[in-house]
Amino acid sequence: MTQISAIFILALFTIHPSFASTSSEVPHPGPRSQEQAKFLYQEAMEALKTGKTELAQEDFQKILKTYPQFSEKFVVYQELMKLQLTKKNYPEVLSLAKEALLQHPMKGITSAIQLMRAEAQLQSGNALKSKIIAEEILKSKPDENTITSALLYKAESLSQLGKNKEAFASLDAAKSNPKFADAELKIRARACSSQKRQPKQDALEYFHEKNLCFKESAALSKSYPASDAAQVWCDRFEGFQAELSKTKIDEFTLQKIQAEMQTAKALSATWGCK
Repeated sequence: MTQISAIFILALFTIHPSFASTSSEVPHPGPRSQEQAKFLYQEAMEALKTGKTELAQEDFQKILKTYPQFSEKFVVYQELMKLQLTKKNYPEVLSLAKEALLQHPMKGITSAIQLMRAEAQLQSGNALKSKIIAEEILKSKPDENTITSALLYKAESLSQLGKNKEAFASLDAAKSNPKFADAELKIRARACSSQKRQPKQDALEYFHEKNLCFKESAALSKSYPASDAAQVWCDRFEGFQAELSKTKIDEFTLQKIQAEMQTAKALSATWGCK
């Protein structure tokens, strides 16, 4: 054997240690193998089922950082965004969404990510940005479920912006969605709260009409609305009560209005408002 041949064989053994063994044992796949990515993915999904959210988050983050070509990476993005939404970590949701969308996922995945963007912006107090995202979703001509969800986000955004008429128009277009009742309660409560006393309007008439608005919105809602929807109604109604307490009014009229308010408030007795 020549000196050059000996050096070449030695190099092979140095670069690929597996050449040095005739054992049938399969070597460890290594920290960057797709098999390791699959293991982390399965572990994370199982962790979600058993409530181990910290483990799931850690595994999802590791997949995105170490295995950018993983076949299920867009599922990972969505699951990680859901986790961050539950933790109210809205900046992280928006950061993940931006990162995922720059990779141009398929239309259905894009719509799902956009809906979570709309939610994060809405919960961050950026109603205008949420409305714009909802309108972008609608322009993309998605499936019916996505259309309805986008309409609800648009309605909620418009409601927070004080555009009640437009909010109700968007809400009416989304009535087939099971989430409709919760969205309607929030939007109607805000609309009631925004009513202003007109010049020369009698105090009894004003408070009666406003109270009736709150009462009807609560009566239209399902028995146990989502906690955030119920809280919006309760907060707005509490503000309405505070408004009455600051108004100069005779005792007889005050007692009459307070009695009417109690009948409206009774409708929310089971909602667990803070």
